[in-house]
Amino acid sequence: RHVAAEHQRAAPDGHGSRRCRGAWRAGRLGFERRRGRRRGLVIVGVHGGPPRDAALATFHTRWQADPLVLDKWFALQAASGHPDTLERALALAQHPDFTLANPNRARALLATLGLRNQFHFHSKCGRGYALLADQVIALDPSNPHLAARLVGAFNPWRRFDADRQQAMRGQLERIAGQPGLSR
Repeated sequence: RHVAAEHQRAAPDGHGSRRCRGAWRAGRLGFERRRGRRRGLVIVGVHGGPPRDAALATFHTRWQADPLVLDKWFALQAASGHPDTLERALALAQHPDFTLANPNRARALLATLGLRNQFHFHSKCGRGYALLADQVIALDPSNPHLAARLVGAFNPWRRFDADRQQAMRGQLERIAGQPGLSR
């Protein structure tokens, strides 16, 4: 079913994405359960713009009361390959449903971006590094174990070009310079 939906989305006539979005909205892809709905959202989310935003908003509205599904919603956006992923992750860190008090939610957004989405996390602008460092600093007093796990995204800093090395090292030094940092 999921493979068929992906093939329908990728149809060469150029209308596959529109047909798939319509089928997803109507529940005709067999995505009536939350796992299927999430997979349907992944398929619809391959293309950016208003259709993706509408699908994400619909999914959030439908599943916002289910914390585990909402964690997937955060992770899905942080793992995206779209050019706006870093801006979206920065906005999601300010989302009302995002809280560092929920370790799964923090992991869904921050670990997905920092550990699984290497392309956007290591963007030359360095904002992915700053976002992760800010959140690690905020998280350390309440959950030092998770903060230490997230900081692992900076471990391969020596493998990158000089600009990225400098940016990552700067964020690591900023984290290490925090008073009362757990050890």
